[in-house]
Amino acid sequence: MAEQNILNGDLEVLEQIISDVTEYNDNREALDELNEGIKALQREVNTAEKNIQTEVSSRVKEGSASINASYDKLVDARKDKLRKAQSKRDQAKMEGVKERILLETADLKSENRELKRQINKAFAQEKVSLFCNSRLFLALFNSKTTIDYVIFVVCVAIVFGLIPMGILLSTVIPDAVLVAYSFIMTLFVLMIYKKVNSGIMVKHRDLIIQAQEIKNLIKINEIKIEKIRHSIKRDKNEEMYGLESYDEKIQEINDEILRIESEREAACDEFEQKTKTDIITEIEGRYTGKIEENKNLLAAKKEERDVLEQKLIDQKMYISNNYESYLGREFIDSEDKLFELAEMMQEYSFDTIGQAISEFKELR
Repeated sequence: MAEQNILNGDLEVLEQIISDVTEYNDNREALDELNEGIKALQREVNTAEKNIQTEVSSRVKEGSASINASYDKLVDARKDKLRKAQSKRDQAKMEGVKERILLETADLKSENRELKRQINKAFAQEKVSLFCNSRLFLALFNSKTTIDYVIFVVCVAIVFGLIPMGILLSTVIPDAVLVAYSFIMTLFVLMIYKKVNSGIMVKHRDLIIQAQEIKNLIKINEIKIEKIRHSIKRDKNEEMYGLESYDEKIQEINDEILRIESEREAACDEFEQKTKTDIITEIEGRYTGKIEENKNLLAAKKEERDVLEQKLIDQKMYISNNYESYLGREFIDSEDKLFELAEMMQEYSFDTIGQAISEFKELR
């Protein structure tokens, strides 16, 4: 037929053309269906493989988390015991430190109590108020230390500076009040100073000076006590506190924690090396059969597609070279028009396809 002029062909030739075009179109539809089937199978295979990965990941993560959660619970319980044991040890050490401080400062504290008793006794014997041994009294009337002088200056500043300044700046207090205040306070301070100086400082000067010296000794002892306290607290040597039982308990708990962590590591290693493999094998076993079946079917369909694609190429080339060049794309692309040509050849008893085409175009 390749060497024949198609247009001169009869109804039998047209029916052969219709048969070839119909077969080509059917094969194209079959190829489309085959491609859809291949896509569906590929999606099914991909979904199954993804499900394997998802389930494996989930099961492995869950298994690992379960192992660690169990050991975390054990470790947390031991750490709680460790905190309690450490707290008891700290309390025992604190009590030991307190006892040591009391013991090593006992003599100095006893000496201070005795010195204070002597002062009180001396003031009582000379019938002098203990206020005369206070910081404020000594700062005002017998300043010795820097702090005494600071107190003295502050008191003077308040009485002769701050209060008068307040009166001066006030808008409701007359200026006469400031003058009166300054005059009265000056007389009052001078009278008090003279009274105290003549009545106390002159008569009992030796007592007050001696009391100041004793207070300095007390202060020195207090500094020594504070140094001893600080030194004891900083001392790293804990042997004298009897903490061995607490240390043994703490060490026992720490060893237990190390043992549990070692068991955790071993359990995790076993999970990675054996259990994880068993999980993967079990999960893959549930999917492998179906996946392999689908892959085999997929390979067969791809092979079938390759054959069909090649057949379509050959059919397309044959139709293009032998039919389309005579009939035109209009008839090759439409089976309905080819069937109309066949009906016209039968109805009008045309001898050739060319006659039927001419009549077809005239009617259109």
